[in-house]
Amino acid sequence: MKTPTTLACMLAAILCAFAFAGRAMTSDLGYQEFELPNGLRFVVVPMNNSPRVACRIAYNVGSANDKPGKTGMAHFLEHMMFKGTQTIRTSDWAGEEQALLKLDQIAAQLASVNGRIDSAIDADQDPESADLEKRDELQAEFDAQQKVCDEFVAGPQFNSYYLDAGATGVNAWTNPDRTVYTANLPANKLELFFLLEADRMANSTLRDFYREKQVVLEERRRAEEGAKRRYYEQINALVWEAAPYRNPNLGWPDDVTSITRQDMFDYYNEHYVPNNAVVILAGQVELEDARELAELYFGEIERAANPDPIYTVNPPPAVEKTLSAEMDEKPEIRLIYPTVAHHHKHADALDVLAWWLDSRSGPLYRDLVVESQLAVSVSAWHSTMKIGGRFEIVVRPTDITRREEISNRIDALLARVFNGEEDAALLDEHINAYAAEWERGLTSTMSTPDGAATLLANWYFSSGIDALGKRPARVRSLSVKDAIKTAKRYIEQERRVRAFIIPLQLSVPVDPRLAAEAELRRQIAEENDPETKRQLQKMLDRLIERREKERKDNASSKDAAPADQPLQEAGASA
Repeated sequence: MKTPTTLACMLAAILCAFAFAGRAMTSDLGYQEFELPNGLRFVVVPMNNSPRVACRIAYNVGSANDKPGKTGMAHFLEHMMFKGTQTIRTSDWAGEEQALLKLDQIAAQLASVNGRIDSAIDADQDPESADLEKRDELQAEFDAQQKVCDEFVAGPQFNSYYLDAGATGVNAWTNPDRTVYTANLPANKLELFFLLEADRMANSTLRDFYREKQVVLEERRRAEEGAKRRYYEQINALVWEAAPYRNPNLGWPDDVTSITRQDMFDYYNEHYVPNNAVVILAGQVELEDARELAELYFGEIERAANPDPIYTVNPPPAVEKTLSAEMDEKPEIRLIYPTVAHHHKHADALDVLAWWLDSRSGPLYRDLVVESQLAVSVSAWHSTMKIGGRFEIVVRPTDITRREEISNRIDALLARVFNGEEDAALLDEHINAYAAEWERGLTSTMSTPDGAATLLANWYFSSGIDALGKRPARVRSLSVKDAIKTAKRYIEQERRVRAFIIPLQLSVPVDPRLAAEAELRRQIAEENDPETKRQLQKMLDRLIERREKERKDNASSKDAAPADQPLQEAGASA
């Protein structure tokens, strides 16, 4: 276990807080940084526009760090970190620890017996009667020991300390790259965050492990009931042939079942260490106050060995792969191109291209939604993570039976973009517009405590927060030629995964004219930029004008039909 916090050490830490805390650095975005000798980093964003402080502690560990055979560990551990510590939710930690160790021993024996029973059933054989009797005996012993452990549990839940202090946004989340714990506190309660999070980092007990495992497995079972969730997991398996992003965040059921409490302690002691974490504070907080509290509560937690890095990255794709899924969902066409990690120098060019293709004035929307009316909507984006990224184009077609035609049409449109053809070409003004939009978003996000804390927590272990302020200038330095040359390396047909959702019962195709008009009206209502709103209105007016012309032409054709000729033969429509 890690070194626990003691009152004597806490008092001593006050006296040496300023002597040992690292030198502070201030950025152009208004944040300040310092680091403790144990490697724990702090980012402080002083703001006077709120009486609260948005607090985040991010650990540089996510589901991509889960070892083979132990998938789901990062997410499961996140659950366990709310179960209390050696001082929170226990009446006698020394007695509870011994009771929990005995429970672990019984659980190991029970797992061994259940393994033999399951192996017999899998082999289409009857389990040994002795094993069945032993299982029942051990299960009764386990249930009795669990009650013994429960007798030591006392006091409020971990989160109750936050909530009773007026905190909001008390939560946590795990993704493939990181795990983040959040709380927004009144400024005069900031010390509580340091106390609780230092205790959680150093002294978690993993009590209620076996009950919580069932909760996690049930969460996984519910996920498997959703056909679309399984569809996305199949896409991940095709996109990430080797990289650990192919594994679900919740883990595979057999892996989660096999995780032991000791496995989780090993994972916790490897990753939940000061040199693998960062604390973000944004709001009514000053650097020196944060530094003093940091030394007081986190200063004595020992630095550990750096966790093993992730070595497995995706090999270059060799062939195009296609997934067709029939389900009771709306039709969808999805094209995915594996790309680069967040910090890669090519990420900016791919971001710019995705922005242009996603634009309502861009070639995809204009061709597929407005002109050909093959789609109700189309979108594009580029998402990046620590060891890889993906460029995606998603179309909601008016008629899924024309999916190959739409896929080929997208290829032709991309070729027009890459060749710089009129009305499709990426221009310098598009690059500048994207940089300006990104810069406005950055300024807006950094103007609120919650936005600033969340953004910095997300970027710290990916590209690094120093890249935030530099990004607009870096994007503006891109030339159209270099951006297109870079993007063409990744947006290739043989590299991609195509995925189609085909409704179980193909209904009558959506009327493309009415669908496109409805989509444009929605976007006009939601758009804030006057110029973009004006362009969208022009598109809508053209569609309505075209539809009215067709209606009048059909009416004229109907009036001109011979009296003895059926209307449908004259080409009229109802």
